[in-house]
Amino acid sequence: AGVRHCGQWDGLRRLADAVQPAQGASEAVIHGPDLRALAETREAESQGPDAHPRRLGTVPAPIVSLAAPWRITFDTNPDDCNFKCTMCEQHSEYSPHQRARKAGGVRRRRMDFELIAEVVEQMAPLGLREIIPSTMGEPLMYKEFPRIVALCAQHNIKLNLTTNGSFWGRGVDAWARLIVPVCSDVKFSWNGATEQTQQR
Repeated sequence: AGVRHCGQWDGLRRLADAVQPAQGASEAVIHGPDLRALAETREAESQGPDAHPRRLGTVPAPIVSLAAPWRITFDTNPDDCNFKCTMCEQHSEYSPHQRARKAGGVRRRRMDFELIAEVVEQMAPLGLREIIPSTMGEPLMYKEFPRIVALCAQHNIKLNLTTNGSFWGRGVDAWARLIVPVCSDVKFSWNGATEQTQQR
């Protein structure tokens, strides 16, 4: 079984061999705080049984194998954006991606809503709790976005949204009335609070 590492921490590779995945899991997912606790466990074990953190309750909880992912990201429309933010790897004027796509006559990537609906309908009963529409490109430009919102409401799952804040096509008030009831959070992607900072 493999070990996937999430987060940076010294001693990560030394500890990887000591980690065992949960029964039935194909891999163990380790986060920074869990690694710290695991390191404390190993350190205490080397100092004797009385110092073992398990007795102090600092050992991380066992990894639980889930029936479905609790969050899914859908690349709904990565080629659609009304901005050219300097830091964006897709749409910046310095990025080759969109120029290459256009030069090659490649159509914009836009996910079929039916695929999103099918995945959500299959995963929601198994524990899916949240979905993320495209984080490359502007998700509010996806023509089926209102249907995504309705899908979230229908299956009682949350929408995790990152937007450039232009509130394409409807304006902030109309978008807020639509998305706030189903959102877990809304993030605005900024590279700077002023035009001068943005262009650095």
